[in-house]
Amino acid sequence: MPRAHNRELRVGLLVLAALAVLAIGLLVIGDRNNFFVRKTSYFVRFTQVGGLAPGAGVTLDGVNVGTVEKVVLPKNPQQREIDVWLAVDRRYSERLRAPQTPAPDKEQTTKAKITTLGLLGDKYIELNSGAESYPPIPPDSEIPAAQPTNVDALLASGEDVMGNVVEITHSLSNILARLERGQGLLGELTTDSPASRELKQSLLATFGSAQRVAANLDRPDPDLAGRAAVDRAPGAHVL
Repeated sequence: MPRAHNRELRVGLLVLAALAVLAIGLLVIGDRNNFFVRKTSYFVRFTQVGGLAPGAGVTLDGVNVGTVEKVVLPKNPQQREIDVWLAVDRRYSERLRAPQTPAPDKEQTTKAKITTLGLLGDKYIELNSGAESYPPIPPDSEIPAAQPTNVDALLASGEDVMGNVVEITHSLSNILARLERGQGLLGELTTDSPASRELKQSLLATFGSAQRVAANLDRPDPDLAGRAAVDRAPGAHVL
């Protein structure tokens, strides 16, 4: 009986230790990812999200304050705008400020834009704090979207640029491979074979002929010059 009791005691202590480690791990992970922080939901309407996915980060003035909850594509094909829902830490809600009705921006208002980490990095939502003269944006309300800049358009086209670079590299590889195998005109010129020697001699002969023709064109013709002088002489008549 004592042995059985000791065995049960050791098993119970092991289970408690495992549960304690699991609880500590959950607390650490939750603290790093703000799982236990109250969130406030907002949405932004974009005409193009460029591959933005749920779980992407949300920053406010460069500080990570939340994540993208969902990206909702409208069912109506005529509606071009895509709703992106954000979950922002509630303690930062007071910094999200904008006029209740659309108006010219006399002061800085909170706006959202899609930003890329580097040329081909992950996408996230970037927010900025609004002026205190504007009221806080209510929960479940719209955060205005910022107009995309030329730099954003350039970064968005980075994938196409890299695709073109890959295609060009592949084409150059094929050309170099043909040269190494002696295929094509350039391949024949870069190999030492009877056909390539004959081609080189033919090209050299053609080049020499072109040089002689050019030299003859540059050399003045005495007969032609004499006739031109006679034509310009006073009293000369053209028959």
